[in-house]
Amino acid sequence: MSKDLVNGSILHCLETASLGMPLEVWKTRMCVYRNENTIRSFASIYSKGVGQFYAGFYAKLVESSSKGAVLLLSKEHMINLCNNLNFNKTTSGFIGGATGGICQSFVMTPCTFFITASIDRKINYKKKLVDIFRNKGFTTLYKGNSAMCLRQGTNWASRQGLTEWVRHLFIERKRKVGGGAGVEVGVKNEVTDKRGHVFQPTPAKDTHPLDKRGGAAHDLSPSEELLCGVLGGALSVWNNPFDVIRVYMQNSANKNIKLTFFQSFVSLYREGGILYLYKGVIPRCFLCIWQTLFMVTGVKILNKYSKGQDNSADIQHSGGRSSLEGPRFEGKPIPNPLLGLDSTRTGHHHHHH
Repeated sequence: MSKDLVNGSILHCLETASLGMPLEVWKTRMCVYRNENTIRSFASIYSKGVGQFYAGFYAKLVESSSKGAVLLLSKEHMINLCNNLNFNKTTSGFIGGATGGICQSFVMTPCTFFITASIDRKINYKKKLVDIFRNKGFTTLYKGNSAMCLRQGTNWASRQGLTEWVRHLFIERKRKVGGGAGVEVGVKNEVTDKRGHVFQPTPAKDTHPLDKRGGAAHDLSPSEELLCGVLGGALSVWNNPFDVIRVYMQNSANKNIKLTFFQSFVSLYREGGILYLYKGVIPRCFLCIWQTLFMVTGVKILNKYSKGQDNSADIQHSGGRSSLEGPRFEGKPIPNPLLGLDSTRTGHHHHHH
């Protein structure tokens, strides 16, 4: 539990500090100044100095650590739950991602509000906060939260789900290529899987086609995992309109205009047709890939790694030992000084010189 929290916040902070933040600013700027094209908006931020890419950085770091933790926690829990209910990986990925995203949006919206506000100039957070509280009350911070929930939900659902789906395709291909024993095991598993769905009321642990027996031969190497992450991330850009609308709503809230989700959708659509809703899609694509690599693939690799650690630790602890043998380490008995002989050589005669 706490491991998820820590991993989540660390991963997300890394993601933000490296490439996430500049991409975020670039993307948001393209949503605000919808007449600039990709290169031009990049240039206009750059002209204010590289520091401008990290405008609102502290808000963003706070946001990242909190939202990373929230996301990972809820996402992993949901996914584990769904896996126990025997959903297939893609479905549980979608559900888990959506849950994570929606939980996340409650933490995030106030923070992104400030980032959208600080895209033009440095702002004083305290002053801005007091100002907002006085004029419009607390809820203004949650302007665009409907869009935010939708966006974050669909965002992570598609990232997690699509990445899982791509992984599934990869693993299937490996199965076919792997041939021989691996395939047999895989097929056998799929049969038990179908049976498991129909007959067994209890969720059967072993029936998942991608689990233990079939999976071992066809596990993805880290590089393949990364490739899946990239593909999954790139595919999850389809919900860009939500993002544009969110920025638009937050921007209007900055200028004291109140808009609902639908109103802003309509006015944006009138302003520039469907293309306007896909403003900032190029940096967003990079951002999606980057985030997916960290928060979906990174988590997978970390989990694999830590699982390996746990297993070896278990083996070390439970090496069945008699009281005479010294403590076992990795299954090899350690020479016990009291017996005066190396316990591995008990079969031989004792050589005393």
